Amino acid sequence: MIGQTRKTRDLRPLARRAGESRIAGVWFLRAIEQSDGSWACRWGSQHFDEHAELDEALEHLRAIACGEGPAEFFVHDLDGNITRLSET
Repeated sequence: MIGQTRKTRDLRPLARRAGESRIAGVWFLRAIEQSDGSWACRWGSQHFDEHAELDEALEHLRAIACGEGPAEFFVHDLDGNITRLSET
């Protein structure tokens, strides 16, 4: 890369500030239907738990997001459909 300028991105807005317990950004939380009809609560590869009903799973995900900041919610059903719900 001699003679070329590398483009950089300012990551400071994403960094954890001193005294802050959360990282800036949007959480992507998912309720994923399981083969037994239950619903798994997930964030990325982290599996929180499972609930018998979708409403219970979404309520739990909203409670998680409430303490962490902005979030988007997705529902994954067994047919492969993904539904994006409103943000918090």
